[in-house]
Amino acid sequence: IRSIFAIAAHKQLPVYHADVPNAFVQSRIDTDIYVKLPNGISFTDPEGHKYKNRRLPKLLKSLYGLRQSPLLFNKEIDAFFQTTLGFERGLSDSCLYTKTVRDPKTGIDKFAIVSVNVDDIVITGDAEELIMNIKQQLADTYNVQQFEEVHTLLGFRVKRYSDGSFSLDVQAKIEELFQEHPILASKGKATSPMSPSYKYREGVPNTDLEVHVKTHFASLLGSLIYLSITCRPDLTQALGRCSRGMHAPTFAHVQMLINIFRYLNSHRDLKLFYRSSSKPIDEYFRQTAAKQADLTTIIDYD
Repeated sequence: IRSIFAIAAHKQLPVYHADVPNAFVQSRIDTDIYVKLPNGISFTDPEGHKYKNRRLPKLLKSLYGLRQSPLLFNKEIDAFFQTTLGFERGLSDSCLYTKTVRDPKTGIDKFAIVSVNVDDIVITGDAEELIMNIKQQLADTYNVQQFEEVHTLLGFRVKRYSDGSFSLDVQAKIEELFQEHPILASKGKATSPMSPSYKYREGVPNTDLEVHVKTHFASLLGSLIYLSITCRPDLTQALGRCSRGMHAPTFAHVQMLINIFRYLNSHRDLKLFYRSSSKPIDEYFRQTAAKQADLTTIIDYD
């Protein structure tokens, strides 16, 4: 999903977002399932006959709570984008759809990118007519009424600036995490998620903080992994080391995780930025490529 914001920032394009209302009941059921009516509920068949508990109505659409509901909606929305709208599904990311069309006036190829995450749909691109058609088709087929520029998505906050750049942050999730585990914010600061010169003590957890972290190790680590894959890549390397103790954390793993939380507590408001200008980083890589010929092909590829 972050690649969409990178492309949108580079091309200075807006990113639109919408939710599919009642997503799981939009798809047709793929097997015969019958429902027993609860007491006090009745229905009338097309011939006008009224039934209470003597008949079992057959489901025509999926329902929330059925095991196959997520898969059915995924098949439904996949067929919609590939068959109905002619998009191509990503090979490495099955939630990503792309389509390129040629502008008849200018002869220039334009594109649209769609990301589907359960019932969240994100769209960007410079093919304005195609994007308008997507919105209309979604409204007609799935009753998607509101498409607006994205502000929140999958738990993180998105802000677009006047120069076309984007910032992503998960500060609200971090605040919730420290509210749920206030002992983690009690004391200590760290300037780095993982210091190479830090000497981990040997022993067993004995303080309240160490015992709390070891008791909730898997849960705390999972929360941090979510932060790292959304907007906090600065945590990734340290979490990779810490994850080795996911199921049987040692005292060293506990100390690592405490250090990560101390760093996070001191840097709650960091944001991930995507800007339209890549000249500084391009220049850095070109200088590096001048010394390492293997990078030249990557740098010169447009």
